[in-house]
Amino acid sequence: MGFLDFFRNKKQVKQDKQGINNKIVRFAGPFVDSRTISADERPFYQPDEYYTLESYSGTPMAQRVITFEERKKTTFPSKNGLFIGEIMLLEYCNSGTYPKPQNGYPGFWWFKYGIRDIGHALESLEKRGFIRWGTKLELLNSLKVNELKSIASTLNLKSSQSKEKLIEDIKNNVTEEKLPSTYFSKKYVLTELGKKELKENEYVVYMHKNKYTTRDDVPENLSFTVWDVNKILTNNDKSNWRTIVADLEQKRIGIRVADKKIEISENKPKNEILYTKEEISSYIQSIIPEIKEAARKRGDGLKEELEGLTYKGQDNKKALYYFYIAMEKNFDAPALYKETAKILRKYKLYEEELRVVEKGLKNMNINSSKRELLERREKLKSIIAKDKN
Repeated sequence: MGFLDFFRNKKQVKQDKQGINNKIVRFAGPFVDSRTISADERPFYQPDEYYTLESYSGTPMAQRVITFEERKKTTFPSKNGLFIGEIMLLEYCNSGTYPKPQNGYPGFWWFKYGIRDIGHALESLEKRGFIRWGTKLELLNSLKVNELKSIASTLNLKSSQSKEKLIEDIKNNVTEEKLPSTYFSKKYVLTELGKKELKENEYVVYMHKNKYTTRDDVPENLSFTVWDVNKILTNNDKSNWRTIVADLEQKRIGIRVADKKIEISENKPKNEILYTKEEISSYIQSIIPEIKEAARKRGDGLKEELEGLTYKGQDNKKALYYFYIAMEKNFDAPALYKETAKILRKYKLYEEELRVVEKGLKNMNINSSKRELLERREKLKSIIAKDKN
């Protein structure tokens, strides 16, 4: 029986009482439409047909969605009993914008964490003492500056101040009861237990934001996901999670970031320097001799790659300089070639981007690490062919 057949035949799936909710989730055809979602919550979701049983459904990148209940069987809860998806919900409650965020619930709650009914998931966290409804004073930080200015004016406080000063003035001069309700809606904040839980499991948020994570279906020895880190940390001291994750980063993607703070020093630009396509093209040609000379120095290329990452999006000439040294050293790190290719794509230097991709495919020894570059190469060939015509 195939995956879709299973859900066509199994009309109802009851979730664990200690899980996200104990309601019924029904699967209809190739879509999952959770009928447990409250009517007032529905406007904050995409239409039901958006929530397919596969991410990138109908494309070569299609991947089966693993539900929250399935994840519970293969991952480990925190010492307080929370699973990864629930810990991420704490992070989003931490900003005072949940439930019913202004821009709606992002698709990753279903496609990555297998959570379809966010509202009931939050209710479960509230019942277990991790979140509570915030007071108006606690939710000031979630308001927009113009809303804070309006409140300040209404209360005869100075309104021409920074957001931080506005919040400080309002808190120091106004009680909860005197704050106008116009700008506030019910939002969750973390309890002390919730704050402690989020602090103890910082790795979850780090991995959520990590742009180098892999798909779930790559071979285990190449996989770099939050689920992998969860298994490793189960019997380890989580206070040392940065070193443990950095070790895995080094092994999987050839870059070590978790235990390092990559910051832009004072002598590096804080705003992006804008270059033209011609300027970047000429620059690359001009630095070739210097790149070859620099590549003779000791090191495997990791140092140069990290240096390039500090400049990427700030000064792309300098980012390319360090990336090219790392490539000249034949550094075997997928991220190096992907990031270099992204910069070149920005300037529409397709021929040069193709050369970089080809070099990456040559330098990487593990076939599964080449998948994204192979796909990029095919797209590039198509783009170049169209340009020539």
